[in-house]
Amino acid sequence: MKRLYALIAFLLIGTSALWGQATGTILGTVKDASAAAIPGASVTVTNTSTNATRTVNSENDGSFRADGLIPGPYTVVVKKDGFGTQTMTSLTLDVASQLRTDAVLQVGSLAQSVDVNASIAP
Repeated sequence: MKRLYALIAFLLIGTSALWGQATGTILGTVKDASAAAIPGASVTVTNTSTNATRTVNSENDGSFRADGLIPGPYTVVVKKDGFGTQTMTSLTLDVASQLRTDAVLQVGSLAQSVDVNASIAP
Protein backbone atom coordinates (compact mmCIF):
# COMPACT_ATOMS: atom_id res chain seq x y z
CA MET A 1 0.00 0.00 0.00
CA LYS A 2 2.89 2.36 0.78
CA ARG A 3 4.27 1.72 -2.69
CA LEU A 4 0.95 2.68 -4.24
CA TYR A 5 0.90 5.97 -2.33
CA ALA A 6 4.51 6.64 -3.26
CA LEU A 7 3.73 5.97 -6.93
CA ILE A 8 0.70 8.27 -6.88
CA ALA A 9 2.70 11.03 -5.19
CA PHE A 10 5.52 10.63 -7.72
CA LEU A 11 3.11 10.79 -10.65
CA LEU A 12 1.34 13.88 -9.28
CA ILE A 13 4.59 15.73 -8.60
CA GLY A 14 6.16 14.68 -11.91
CA THR A 15 3.05 15.61 -13.92
CA SER A 16 2.75 19.03 -12.31
CA ALA A 17 6.41 19.77 -13.03
CA LEU A 18 5.97 18.81 -16.68
CA TRP A 19 2.75 20.84 -16.95
CA GLY A 20 4.49 23.95 -15.61
CA GLN A 21 7.15 23.70 -18.30
CA ALA A 22 4.55 23.69 -21.10
CA THR A 23 3.42 27.23 -20.33
CA GLY A 24 4.90 30.69 -20.53
CA THR A 25 4.63 34.16 -19.03
CA ILE A 26 3.83 37.58 -20.45
CA LEU A 27 5.19 40.38 -18.29
CA GLY A 28 6.13 44.03 -18.48
CA THR A 29 5.62 47.47 -17.03
CA VAL A 30 3.05 50.19 -17.57
CA LYS A 31 4.36 53.76 -17.53
CA ASP A 32 3.31 57.19 -18.69
CA ALA A 33 5.19 59.41 -21.14
CA SER A 34 7.38 60.77 -18.32
CA ALA A 35 8.41 57.18 -17.38
CA ALA A 36 6.36 57.25 -14.16
CA ALA A 37 4.82 53.92 -13.15
CA ILE A 38 1.07 53.54 -13.59
CA PRO A 39 -0.36 51.29 -10.86
CA GLY A 40 -3.77 49.68 -11.25
CA ALA A 41 -3.80 49.58 -15.04
CA SER A 42 -5.91 46.77 -16.51
CA VAL A 43 -3.81 44.44 -18.69
CA THR A 44 -5.81 41.96 -20.77
CA VAL A 45 -3.85 39.15 -22.42
CA THR A 46 -5.69 37.28 -25.20
CA ASN A 47 -4.56 34.13 -26.99
CA THR A 48 -5.70 34.94 -30.53
CA SER A 49 -5.90 31.24 -31.50
CA THR A 50 -8.23 30.22 -28.66
CA ASN A 51 -9.70 33.60 -27.59
CA ALA A 52 -8.80 32.69 -24.00
CA THR A 53 -8.24 35.86 -21.97
CA ARG A 54 -6.67 36.72 -18.67
CA THR A 55 -6.82 40.15 -17.04
CA VAL A 56 -4.29 41.30 -14.44
CA ASN A 57 -3.65 44.70 -12.89
CA SER A 58 -0.33 46.49 -12.79
CA GLU A 59 1.34 46.70 -9.37
CA ASN A 60 2.44 49.87 -7.54
CA ASP A 61 5.69 49.88 -9.52
CA GLY A 62 3.77 49.51 -12.81
CA SER A 63 4.80 45.89 -13.30
CA PHE A 64 2.41 43.19 -14.45
CA ARG A 65 2.74 39.44 -14.90
CA ALA A 66 0.44 36.83 -16.44
CA ASP A 67 1.78 33.34 -15.67
CA GLY A 68 0.73 29.89 -16.85
CA LEU A 69 -0.20 30.92 -20.38
CA ILE A 70 -0.45 28.41 -23.21
CA PRO A 71 2.18 29.12 -25.90
CA GLY A 72 0.87 30.80 -29.05
CA PRO A 73 -0.06 34.16 -30.56
CA TYR A 74 -1.24 36.90 -28.19
CA THR A 75 -2.64 40.40 -28.10
CA VAL A 76 -2.15 42.58 -24.99
CA VAL A 77 -4.46 45.53 -24.25
CA VAL A 78 -3.54 48.01 -21.50
CA LYS A 79 -6.11 50.48 -20.11
CA LYS A 80 -6.31 52.95 -17.26
CA ASP A 81 -8.86 55.69 -16.57
CA GLY A 82 -7.48 59.07 -17.61
CA PHE A 83 -5.10 57.53 -20.15
CA GLY A 84 -5.40 56.26 -23.70
CA THR A 85 -5.48 52.52 -24.43
CA GLN A 86 -2.46 50.70 -25.85
CA THR A 87 -2.90 47.51 -27.88
CA MET A 88 0.07 45.29 -28.70
CA THR A 89 -0.53 42.70 -31.41
CA SER A 90 1.36 39.92 -33.19
CA LEU A 91 3.08 38.77 -29.99
CA THR A 92 4.26 35.15 -29.91
CA LEU A 93 4.75 33.32 -26.61
CA ASP A 94 7.01 30.27 -26.79
CA VAL A 95 7.04 27.23 -24.50
CA ALA A 96 8.67 27.84 -21.10
CA SER A 97 9.52 31.44 -21.99
CA GLN A 98 8.92 34.92 -20.67
CA LEU A 99 7.72 37.48 -23.20
CA ARG A 100 8.34 41.07 -22.11
CA THR A 101 6.10 43.78 -23.51
CA ASP A 102 6.07 47.24 -21.93
CA ALA A 103 3.33 49.81 -22.35
CA VAL A 104 3.60 53.60 -22.39
CA LEU A 105 0.20 55.20 -21.92
CA GLN A 106 -0.48 58.74 -23.03
CA VAL A 107 -2.63 61.03 -20.93
CA GLY A 108 -5.97 61.27 -22.67
CA SER A 109 -9.48 59.97 -22.87
CA LEU A 110 -10.63 56.35 -22.91
CA ALA A 111 -11.54 56.72 -26.60
CA GLN A 112 -7.90 57.37 -27.50
CA SER A 113 -5.77 54.34 -28.32
CA VAL A 114 -2.32 53.43 -29.58
CA ASP A 115 -1.75 50.20 -31.52
CA VAL A 116 1.67 48.53 -31.52
CA ASN A 117 2.31 45.70 -33.97
CA ALA A 118 5.22 43.52 -32.88
CA SER A 119 6.94 41.73 -35.70
CA ILE A 120 10.37 40.25 -36.18
CA ALA A 121 12.62 42.07 -38.64
CA PRO A 122 13.94 39.89 -41.49
